[in-house]
Amino acid sequence: MSNAFAAYRRSDLEAVGWFGERRIMCEDVAVAARLLLEGRRIRYVAESMVVHAHRAGFSDELRRYFDIGSAHANDRWIVEAFGQPGRDGRPYIGFGSRRLQEMGRGRLIPAFLAQGVAKRAAFALGRRHAWMPVAVRRALSSLPTWWQVTSSA
Repeated sequence: MSNAFAAYRRSDLEAVGWFGERRIMCEDVAVAARLLLEGRRIRYVAESMVVHAHRAGFSDELRRYFDIGSAHANDRWIVEAFGQPGRDGRPYIGFGSRRLQEMGRGRLIPAFLAQGVAKRAAFALGRRHAWMPVAVRRALSSLPTWWQVTSSA
């Protein structure tokens, strides 16, 4: 689920408390989970087209994955209701590596693999953020001021 690419019925959002309490990230996942638990349906429409892009560097991506991991840790109820995140990274790494090879850019595969490992590590650190001092959380996050206000999250 991605709120950058989603459309909601106002009545459904209102019924589940809109986007809920304050969270660092993944409010889209939380609202989708609440909608499903309330018996509502979510539809994937492959024909939809959205233009949405970020020019994120490597460190920006790592900070984002730290925040996603933190959101998963803070919303344990989603994992309890729907299970742990899947292993989608492995097929993605395989596809990306094959695609780079097909494009004649095989020399980029080691950097692509390293980036995948680094994202997974940042996600894992985020899931363990509760053990870190607030200053470390702020240093690793793409949203450092969030931790300033919510130091106990």
